[in-house]
Amino acid sequence: MHRSTETVSRNFHLVLNVVLRLHTLLFKKPEPIPANSTDDRWKWFKNCLGALNGTYIKVHMPADDILGIGQGKMKSPTNVLGVCTPNM
Repeated sequence: MHRSTETVSRNFHLVLNVVLRLHTLLFKKPEPIPANSTDDRWKWFKNCLGALNGTYIKVHMPADDILGIGQGKMKSPTNVLGVCTPNM
């Protein structure tokens, strides 16, 4: 079934507005790392909400799936960004 982009956009915005109104119920407010933290992994991040790290990964793909962005050896580069809090 085909929907017009105007219909999809209108309904997407309706759902988004509901989520925004319910954000206090749906989303938990993060707690910063306490200044007196003794956890060896997290004591360096005092007053931070979490840790953020990125890495570059070579992804092996079938030749048919590479859309001209590959490096000629059936590999496609991608960047991965990871975020975590002390309670994961």
